[in-house]
Amino acid sequence: MNNKKPIISICIPTYNREISLKELIECIINQEGFSEDIEIMIYNDPSSDNTQSMVEWYQKKYSNIRYHRNQVRIGMIPSILDAIQMCRWEYVWLFSDDDLMAKNTIKTMIEVIKEQKPWLILNKMLWFSDKIVVKTKIENNKWTINSVIGMEELLNFLSTINYSMDWYLAHCSLFCFKKDIYIKNLEILLKEYWPTYIETLNADYLAHVKIVYLPFWNKEKIVVIAKDLVLVRWGNISWNYKFKVTQDYKNLINELHKRYKINKKTYKKMIRLHYYSIFLYVVIVHIQKYLPKKVYNSLINIWRKMIKLIKIW
Repeated sequence: MNNKKPIISICIPTYNREISLKELIECIINQEGFSEDIEIMIYNDPSSDNTQSMVEWYQKKYSNIRYHRNQVRIGMIPSILDAIQMCRWEYVWLFSDDDLMAKNTIKTMIEVIKEQKPWLILNKMLWFSDKIVVKTKIENNKWTINSVIGMEELLNFLSTINYSMDWYLAHCSLFCFKKDIYIKNLEILLKEYWPTYIETLNADYLAHVKIVYLPFWNKEKIVVIAKDLVLVRWGNISWNYKFKVTQDYKNLINELHKRYKINKKTYKKMIRLHYYSIFLYVVIVHIQKYLPKKVYNSLINIWRKMIKLIKIW
């Protein structure tokens, strides 16, 4: 390590995604701003593919790539929590093992951290399928870097933007946070709301998200970045994704509504997203392989029209 103080750990829990994980590692190490001061923490749940040998090859070339492999599977959410606690630096960017970074992503994130010193950083994303980036028009041209204080201001701010709030609240690659506050929030939830640890986390697919949003014991700064920093891989749901996620999301909405002064526009938007996610899960994830291509494409077109109607994209 050089004399610069390390700032950020890119935390990547993984399970049986050797190919996409390799693409992500290549994407990170080729970023402008990547150096030995950027830690990559890879947490293997464990996979049954060749993830370990692939990561070990990269470790021989890069001393800042750390790796942990479980002896037995513990599940997605416990793995995420365990991986975060293994990260060593001040900020943790929890990153999905099948997403990628856009150009200058690390450089932008570090600049925001140094200039703003927030507790939580949210960013934007673009969909992509395999290696083909989908050309998506995002109508947020006037949206620049915004600073808000606390969850109430954040949710009210997001309600004014035509953007997918479910992804802001639930997709791990879109938020980076201070590790010490995250751990403190976890301790609060364990003490006040969750009577057990592993059992509770296994029962809630959004437990890692609730640790960010529910306790919020102080009025820390949150920054929302206008840039599309993350490329989200479309249709690659393979790590224990269950229909229960939709119910967990609805529970999160209701908890947020109880805890914070969320305006009616925001609350209604979140509820619409809940039913949209059910449609997405049932139609696109589960029955895709059973449908003729023309029928499937028709359903996709309906889905796109639904998105426009509820103004979430």
